[in-house]
Amino acid sequence: MSSTQVDTPEMARQAWACVARGWIGSGCLEFNCRFNQADPCYAALGHKLNLLMVNTSVYNLKIQKRINNNQDDPVCRVKNDKIKQNECDLFNNRAEVTFINGILIINRVIRADSGNYTLRLDRSDGTETSADLQVNVEGLEFNCRFNQADPCYAALGHKLNLKMVDTSEYDLKIQKRIKNNQDDPVCRVKNDKIKQNECDLFNNRAEVTFINGILIINRVIRADSGNYTLRLDRSDGTETYTDLQVIVEAPIGSVNVSISCSSNGMKSVSCSSDGDQLIYSWTLNGESLMDGNPTIELNETDGNIICSVKNHVSDGQKSIRVKHCPGVESFCRFNQKDTCYAALGHKLNLQMVDTRKYSLKIQKRINNNQDDPVCRVKNDRIKENECDLFNNGPEVTVINGILIINRVIRADSGNYTLKLEDSDGTVTSADLQVIVEAPIGSVNVSISCSSNGMKSVSCSSDGDQLIYSWTLNGESLMDGNPTIELNETDGNIICSVKNHVSDGQKSIRVKHCPAPIGSVEVSISCSSNGMKSVSCSSDGDQLIYSWTLNGESLMDGNPTIELNEETDGNIICSVKNHYMKILRYMASCLRRYRRRILFFCLPCILLLPIYIYVSITLCNIMTHGAPGARSVQPTHFMATGLKLSRDLAPHPAKTFWRSKLNSGALWNIMQYVTDCQHNPILNPRLAANPPGISYKTESSRRSRNRCSPDYKINNTMPDFFTLPTQIKDFVTTMHCRNYPLIIDALGVCDRAPTLLLAVKTQTANFANREAIRETWGRSGRIKSRGGQQRLVRRVFLLGKSKDLHVEEKLQLESDSYGDIIQWEFTDTFFNLTLKDVLFWNWFSRRCPHARFIFKGDDDIFVRTPALLDYLLAEEANGSFSNGSSKPNKMETFVVGDVIHNAAPIRSNGTKYYIPESFFKGLYPSYPGGGGVVYSGSLAHRLLEMSQRVHLFPIDDVYLGMCLQRLGVYPIHHPAFLTFDFPKDEPKEPCANHTILMVHKRSPAEMFQLWTETSRPSPKCRNATLRVQTGVQYTRQKPVLNRFLLSQFSF
Repeated sequence: MSSTQVDTPEMARQAWACVARGWIGSGCLEFNCRFNQADPCYAALGHKLNLLMVNTSVYNLKIQKRINNNQDDPVCRVKNDKIKQNECDLFNNRAEVTFINGILIINRVIRADSGNYTLRLDRSDGTETSADLQVNVEGLEFNCRFNQADPCYAALGHKLNLKMVDTSEYDLKIQKRIKNNQDDPVCRVKNDKIKQNECDLFNNRAEVTFINGILIINRVIRADSGNYTLRLDRSDGTETYTDLQVIVEAPIGSVNVSISCSSNGMKSVSCSSDGDQLIYSWTLNGESLMDGNPTIELNETDGNIICSVKNHVSDGQKSIRVKHCPGVESFCRFNQKDTCYAALGHKLNLQMVDTRKYSLKIQKRINNNQDDPVCRVKNDRIKENECDLFNNGPEVTVINGILIINRVIRADSGNYTLKLEDSDGTVTSADLQVIVEAPIGSVNVSISCSSNGMKSVSCSSDGDQLIYSWTLNGESLMDGNPTIELNETDGNIICSVKNHVSDGQKSIRVKHCPAPIGSVEVSISCSSNGMKSVSCSSDGDQLIYSWTLNGESLMDGNPTIELNEETDGNIICSVKNHYMKILRYMASCLRRYRRRILFFCLPCILLLPIYIYVSITLCNIMTHGAPGARSVQPTHFMATGLKLSRDLAPHPAKTFWRSKLNSGALWNIMQYVTDCQHNPILNPRLAANPPGISYKTESSRRSRNRCSPDYKINNTMPDFFTLPTQIKDFVTTMHCRNYPLIIDALGVCDRAPTLLLAVKTQTANFANREAIRETWGRSGRIKSRGGQQRLVRRVFLLGKSKDLHVEEKLQLESDSYGDIIQWEFTDTFFNLTLKDVLFWNWFSRRCPHARFIFKGDDDIFVRTPALLDYLLAEEANGSFSNGSSKPNKMETFVVGDVIHNAAPIRSNGTKYYIPESFFKGLYPSYPGGGGVVYSGSLAHRLLEMSQRVHLFPIDDVYLGMCLQRLGVYPIHHPAFLTFDFPKDEPKEPCANHTILMVHKRSPAEMFQLWTETSRPSPKCRNATLRVQTGVQYTRQKPVLNRFLLSQFSF
C-alpha cells in the first residue's frame, strides 16, 4: 500500500478531520496489517492502524521493536487483551494504543511508530514462535501542477508532488523568485536528474527527487513556501515558462474547547488548535453562529456547541455540551421585614400570592407618584400592555404566584410595593427593598516582604460590598481589611471574602522573609602555585554575590573567586538580596552627601510651613474626579482612595508625579530617572545611579537604529524568569523604538485632510481592512450629515508577521490601495504602544497639517459623517477648553470614552497583566484605545512628550501618561462605546444612529451598520448623539490643576 494521495485541499481537510476529531469510520483512513504478511505495512501519519496478531487468551504476547537488536530494545507484554503496564515501555502509555480481540490498534499513528517489530508468542507448554513486520509511516500527499492558476497549498511535514513535463525533451530550470534577479536560487534538471553543481535551491535535501517529470518533496518544510518559475528550454533554442505560488501551512492539530463562567452568569467558550491561518466557525444546536472568533460569549443558553477549525490543508472540530452556569439563586417574600439581596446575573424568586384570587400591581417607587413604573398580573400572566417595569422582559415570568427574574440586572435594585386588589374591592399592600450585588469572583492572595522583615498580605476579588476576614493556622485574626501586616509568623493563612449573595476564600502558605544583609567581610589567601583565593562572607538570606576588580565587573557570582599571580589592584565584593538593595543605595547616598544634607536642612525647616500649606491645597485638588468620566470597566480593578468631582479632571489620591522613588518597580525607577533629568524640582543627582539601572546605558541603547534585546535588565526584576513571555519580551526590548519602515503610505496626505483615520491592525486581518475601506473608512471627500464635504484619509498601522506568505499578500495589498504603513517590529499586543510612538513620528513627517486624527482598532464601527459633524461643530464653537491655559485650544483637544480610577491588573491570566515588579501605582485618566480622536496639533506635542516617557505595555494607558504630563485632560463623550452598548440598557430602534463609535464589530456587522446608518429610516433621521442621564458634561478650566502641572512641567 502506498502513501495516500490528496489531489485537492478539500480532500486533505477530509483526511485530517479524522485526526482532529478522533473519528474512526468510513470518512477516515484506516490501515490493516498482519504480523505474518511478507510485504511491509504502510500507515498514514495521524490515522488509524490495526495490527492483527492472535488470540491473546491462548498466548502470552511480547512485542519488541528492534532498534539495537539487544535486550535493551523496548518491549510490551500482553495477556488477555490487556497491556501489562509494568512490562511495557514501547508505546509510552499512549491513550490511543489499545488491544481488542487480538488486534493492536493505534488510533493515531505518529512518526515514531515506524520501525521493525517482532511478535513473540509464548504457549502454555513453554514453546515459542515469532513473526516479524516492518511498519512504514508516511504522510499525506498533495499534487499540484505548474500551469495551475490557483496557489498550491502543501501541508507542513508531508509530501508534495509538483507535476512539470517530460524532462527527456526539455532542459528545466526551476527558480525561486525572492529578489527577482540573477541571485535568486535555481535548480537545473535533465533526464529526471538534478544537476547538483547547478542547484542551490533545495540545499541537497535527500527528500527532494525527480521521477517522470514530477518534482517530489517527500517532507515539506517552511522554506518551501514562495513563488516559483519553471523555464523550459527546447532543443531548437526556444524557451517557455510558467509560474506557481506554493504556500506551506501547518495542518490542524487536535481541537480543544473550554467553557468558563463569569460572575454575572455569562459563559465564555474558547476554542484552540495548532496550525496556520486558522478560520473558526461555531454551531449551536445545529444552527450557525455569526462569529468567527476563537472565543465567543453566550448567555444562559444550553445545548451542544461545535467549534470547527480549518485552513487550506486540513480541518477539525470538537463538540462540547453547554450547560447552565452554576448560579446563585435567591428567594424572597414581599411580606419579609429584611432587605432582599439578589445576585447580579443570577435568578431571583419573589413570592407573592395566588394570582387567581387577586389582581396584582407591582410598582417600583422612584418618585413616589403616578409616573413610577408598574406591572399588573392576573392569573399568573403579566399584562404586557400594562407593564413598563421590567426592561429585561423575556427574563421575567410569573409561575404559581412567584415572580421569577431569571437573570437579574442592576436596574432591578429599588423599593417595590405590591398591591393586592380583592374581588370585593379591598386593597392591601406590602413593601420590599431589593438590592442587587455582584457575586464574589475568584479570590487572589499575594505576599510581599518589607526591609524590616514584616510581611504584607493582600487579598482581592471581584464583587460588590466585599467583607474580608482572615484565619492564620486555624485562628481568626481581628482584622477586616483587604491588606494585613504580619511579623515573622509562618503557616497557612486564609482570606475569606463574602457579601450578601456569595462568598469565597483562598489559602496560601506564609514563609519567613529573608533576613537583611549584615557586615561584609573579605579575605585573601595565597596558594603554593601563586594563585590568590579571595573569599567574601556576610549574614543574611538568599545572598547574591558580585565582584568588581579595578572598576571592571567579573563574571563570577560565587562567594569565592580565584585570581592569578599577576593581578593586583582594588577588588570589591558586593552582596545583596531582594530586600537590601534600596537600603544600601539610600545609605550610600547619606554617607556621600551628608554635608550637603546638613547644609540644606536649615532652609527646608524654614520653608516647612509654606510646604504644609501648599501640600494640603494640592491634595484637596488631586482627589477630585472628572466631569462625566465614567467608572472603571470590568477589565480593571477599582483603586481605593479615589473621589470624583463634577468640575475637575480625575486624579488619583496621590499625585502621578512623585519626588520619591517607588522602589522595586522597574518602570517607576526608569521613569524616575527621566523625570529627575527633565524636572528642576526633582533632584537629578539623587537619580544619577538608581538601584538596578543605568540611565546612560539605557539611553544609549535606545538611540541605536538597530536594537537588540537587553537581557541584563532582568537583574532588576527578581521575578523576571517567572513572568509570562509577553512581559519578558517587552522588558528586554522596551528601550527600542527606532524601527525602520518596511512599507510606507507616501501619497496619503498629498493634501491636508480634515480627518486622518489611523487604524491599528495585524497583517492577517485582511477581511477587517477590506470592510473598513468599503464602509466607514472610505478615503476622499466625505459628506457630513450636515451637508458639508471634508477631505478624509485612511492609513493602517502594522508590524511585521513571521508568515512570509502573509507578508507577500500585504505587499500586494499595499500596491493596490497605498494605505499600509508597516514597521520592522513584531506585531504583538504589547507592541501596540510602539505603533502610537512610530505613528506620531510618521505623522510629523508625512501628514503634519491634518486637523484631526481618529486612532482606533480594526474591529470597530465609526459613523464617520456624524463624527465630522461633531468635530466641525466643536471647532466652530471653539470648545477646546479642556484644561489648557494655552491660547491655541486645538493643542489640547482629545475626546473619547474616558476611563479613570483604574489600577494595574495583577492576575496573570489576562493579557492586561502588569506585575508589581514592573509598575506600581495608579493609572492616570485615559481614553479607551478602541477609538479616540485628538487634534493634529496635539499629536505633535505627544511625539515630543513620548521621548520623555518610557514605553508602557498598554497603549491607551501610555497615551494617558503622556496627556497627564502635558496637562491635557481628555473629554469624555458617551457616544464613544469602547465596551459596546451597556448590557443592562434596553436596545432602542435608533440606537445605532446615536453613536460615534462602537466596539466590537465583525466585518459582516460593519457592512450591516454602514447600510443602516447611511440610509436611516424616517424615524431615525433626527436621532441625536447619546447623552448620559444624570451627568452634565462640562469643560471648566481647572485653574489649580494647571498650577500644579506648571510646577512640574518640563
